[in-house]
Amino acid sequence: MAALNRRVVLIQGAFTAMQCVSTVYFVQAFQRFGYSNLLIGTIMMGTSLMSLFAQPFWGYVADKVVRDRQIIGLCCTAGGVLYLGFIFSGGFKPLVIIAAVGMYALFIPMMTLIDSFVAKLIVDGHRINYSATRAGGSVSYALTAALFGVAVSRFGMTIAPFIYLALCAVLCGALWGLPDPRNHTRARFSAGAGLRSLRGNRAYLLFVAAYFLTSLTTVPVNTYYSVVLFTLGGDERHVGLGLFFQALSEVPVMLSFDWIRKKTGLPTAFFLVLGMVFFALKNFCIAFAPNITFVLLGSMLQGLSFAVFLPATVSFLMEVVNREYLATAQMAAVTIGSSLAAIIANPAGGAIADVLGPQNMLKITGFFALAGALMMVLSQRVLQTGSRVFLQDAKSALSFKEADDAKDPA
Repeated sequence: MAALNRRVVLIQGAFTAMQCVSTVYFVQAFQRFGYSNLLIGTIMMGTSLMSLFAQPFWGYVADKVVRDRQIIGLCCTAGGVLYLGFIFSGGFKPLVIIAAVGMYALFIPMMTLIDSFVAKLIVDGHRINYSATRAGGSVSYALTAALFGVAVSRFGMTIAPFIYLALCAVLCGALWGLPDPRNHTRARFSAGAGLRSLRGNRAYLLFVAAYFLTSLTTVPVNTYYSVVLFTLGGDERHVGLGLFFQALSEVPVMLSFDWIRKKTGLPTAFFLVLGMVFFALKNFCIAFAPNITFVLLGSMLQGLSFAVFLPATVSFLMEVVNREYLATAQMAAVTIGSSLAAIIANPAGGAIADVLGPQNMLKITGFFALAGALMMVLSQRVLQTGSRVFLQDAKSALSFKEADDAKDPA
């Protein structure tokens, strides 16, 4: 089992490093191409619109064919080819847009698919500590951010796609040694039954709604983080340093998340609320920061926001969703909770930032995560009687599945 965990750590580390050297620097690349904040927001809206369709598509395919490893490897490799075109486009807008949108269709959804893949293995009985392995990804991200920021300042962005492809080779090698999830449902898998199961799952729907509100806070601060730093006189080195501190702050929380949850006995929904509150606080710290130092310090609240919210999300979905629809549920949650929110938040944030400035824009968006947290708190059925709701939802989903199987005995 230790070898299995090491491979998962390697996958998480390689993917987060690939993300760090590619899509994280899209906004900086757009700025170097001379694009306005409004155009940047519009392009990012287009990437989010593509994710809106790509996320559920890849979730459906993974649940249908049970070939998660192969899908992840092929899509990440294709993303590397598109990234080469992006970097060497010379700022030619049609090529930049095609490459950026293509990466959000192929590469970006794979992070969620990796999470659902690992969740399936855990449900199948493999002893994998998700939060601890995800901490390995945070360490990798921190080191990559620090080193890559310095490298870009010295050598330029032309080195980025080649680093990406080298990391992709590491990821594919680690995937090769992992088992496929058990094939429980490939022959009888029904997208309709899966959607009916999720539609009748009250805990799941509540989470997705709160996730959507939270993303209206997190998307703008992630998109315009570098813009804030550049406005305060920073450069790529400061962006890399900020990402380093953010990722480093995640590590102790990720490593201890399972232990804290078991020790306190608090419901998973509590940790979702905690993460949402600290997303808002991080946003406000960056919004009111008078200089680069305070932006970097505010970034470290990532350890109490993202590092809590991510493992809590995976645990929550494993509790409330049938195993056979886990990838579909996770992709659908990200589609609505993140991608749909980004379609709204990116262009709106860009328009507001052009008029009021990026920090004033963040002062407005920070309240949405608090609204998401309040929604979860007010739903006492989930916070106080979560286990009973989860059981009811599971039984409801099972009845849908049995009805579907009766219609199609094959």
